[in-house]
Amino acid sequence: MPRRQNLIDAIERYDDWGRPWAFFDTVASDGSLDDADRREWAIVWAAVCDERLWTSGSLGEATAQAEIAIASSIPWLSPRACRHLANAAAYQWR
Repeated sequence: MPRRQNLIDAIERYDDWGRPWAFFDTVASDGSLDDADRREWAIVWAAVCDERLWTSGSLGEATAQAEIAIASSIPWLSPRACRHLANAAAYQWR
């Protein structure tokens, strides 16, 4: 399995969008992740929640910009993982 695949899978597995506030903890506590994955998860989450991505335009525009930015800055993430990250981070900025 490629490095970081467990983290990508954990991000993509999240489907409880009625509770977006649970995204971070759910991914962080995924049983398939090891300590290195969890350290990487903290870095990824901090990047997508960076204030510079969320302070201009509407929430919808910022979400789209964040998805593009995270895909560009962390290219090993899948498009679906980038979408999930942007959607969950948007909840933090509502």
